[in-house]
Amino acid sequence: MKEFGERLKKLRTNRHMTQEELGSIFNPPLSQSTVGTYENGKRQPTLENLVVISKYFNVTTDYLLCL
Repeated sequence: MKEFGERLKKLRTNRHMTQEELGSIFNPPLSQSTVGTYENGKRQPTLENLVVISKYFNVTTDYLLCL
């Protein structure tokens, strides 16, 4: 999932967002540390969170998962 983390970080930084700001798009919001673990490849998002991310950044889940 390292590639996922790299893509997520690139999408987030291209929008000049902090990890905390990205975490706020979820319901309930995710902590900055959770977003950081996604970006570092230490944790994988749930399927529901993956869909939220793809819709927010207007990319496919395949793109996020490097498929």
